Parts: sequence; C-alpha cells; structure tokens
Amino acid sequence: MKKIIKISSKNKSKYRHYQVCLREKFKKTTVSTINLCDARKTNQTQNNSARLKRYENRQRKEQIDDILKTHEIEDIIAVSEEVSSAGEGSLTKIESSISYKKEYETLLIKYNQLEVKVWEQLTAEFNSASGHLPRTTKSLKIKYDSIKKDLRKKKAANRQQIFITGGGTSDLTPLTTWEEKLLEIILLSCEGLPATNDCDTGKMILKIE
Repeated sequence: MKKIIKISSKNKSKYRHYQVCLREKFKKTTVSTINLCDARKTNQTQNNSARLKRYENRQRKEQIDDILKTHEIEDIIAVSEEVSSAGEGSLTKIESSISYKKEYETLLIKYNQLEVKVWEQLTAEFNSASGHLPRTTKSLKIKYDSIKKDLRKKKAANRQQIFITGGGTSDLTPLTTWEEKLLEIILLSCEGLPATNDCDTGKMILKIE
C-alpha cells in the first residue's frame, strides 16, 4: 500500500521553488562536468601528440645511430647528403635498405663474449704469477686504462718536445720495453691517422689510379 502524502497549498509554492532550484543546480553541474570532460580530452590529445613527437624523435635518433654504427665514413657522408637534399622523410627508406645491422649486432655480441673470456684468463694468469693478493678483473681493467692514459701523456709530451721552438736538443722521455709493446697496440689512438698532405714535412701522398 502506497501512502498518499497530501501537500497543503502553503507548501506547494515552497515545493515548486525547491524543484526549480534543483533543476538549476543539475543544469550547472552537467555543464561543469561537460566542460571538465572537454578539458580532459583536449589535455589528453595534447599529451598524446607530445608523446608521439618524442617517440618520433627517439626513433629518428636511433636510426641515425644505427647508420653511424654500421657504415664507413664514405657511406655516412652519402647518407647525410641524401638526407639534407631529400629531407628527413627519406631517412626511413635509407634505414630499410641497410642489411648490415643484424650482422653487426651478432659480431658485437661475439666480441663482447670473447673479451670477457680473455680478461678472465688474464686475471687468472696474473694472480697465479704475482703471488700477492688476488686482483679482480675490474681492478685490472682500471689499472690497464690508467697505464694507457699515462702512456698517451708521455707520448704527447715527447711530441711537444720534438716540435718545440727555441733550438737545442729535445728533452725526450725514453719508453720502456713494455711501453713500446703497448704503444704498438694503441698507436692509432696516440698518434691518429696519418695526414695525406702534411705541411710540416712537405711530403704529398698521391693516389695513382
């Protein structure tokens, strides 16, 4: 049984006013929720576009890094000229035509594995020959890098003494036997590539085809 509530004539006007207030409040809340949803949508689209732009920039950087890793200097110059002339859109076509990426990755993995094995073997031989406290592979690598750095400094100082002005004999620091052996290994990083046209010596290397 539903109860029938009788509203007096005095309270009818109050009830109608209350209904009107509720309707106006509901309209305001719906409008504010719609505006909030629109603002969220626009903010989401802006975030998506910014995220997409960052992803495209990261992909473009990775493509350029792959090209620099897998190509010689002549190929890099050709790629840079093609990109500058045709625009950034041709970079994806250039990247798709490269077939050396997988071979480079497999060779790099094999080289890293071989390097780890060689350093482990060297550490074992060093610890067995020294007879002192055993060294770790990491400490031996750090020591080897510091020795190479000192040798480069000594080589640079000797080069400076050779080309120094003022006359007289050059004060060169002699290298030991093991430093000469190490210099043969890292000679390119110490002296760099030879110049084809050297202004100091006046010699010119001509390519005869």
